[in-house]
Amino acid sequence: MSISALLDQRLTIQRQQLTADASGGSVRTFATILSSVPCAVSPAKSAVVAEYGRRDILVDHHIFTTIDLESALAGGIRLGDRLTDGVVYYLVKGVLKSSNLQVSNEMLYQVDCERRL
Repeated sequence: MSISALLDQRLTIQRQQLTADASGGSVRTFATILSSVPCAVSPAKSAVVAEYGRRDILVDHHIFTTIDLESALAGGIRLGDRLTDGVVYYLVKGVLKSSNLQVSNEMLYQVDCERRL
């Protein structure tokens, strides 16, 4: 069984953009940069939460995908990007790329996120 078969959700990756409003102020909007990304979402372990917490960063979920985020997105996925299903938003705080040929020949990306409603 491949890792891709375990990815049970589809999320959209969005990147924030600053645009000027009518009075010249800044407005933050999010534009979709990649849709229907197969993912698996899981709560972060307490050790991971604590490690990020030492640096005053809130991480409470991991999102896993086998999509090559470096080539699928210009410049790869970045801090400040978000993944969403339309209701729940996951703010990107860190990305880990790994592989283990004993398990699978697929590359696995772990995106560490803060979950927001």
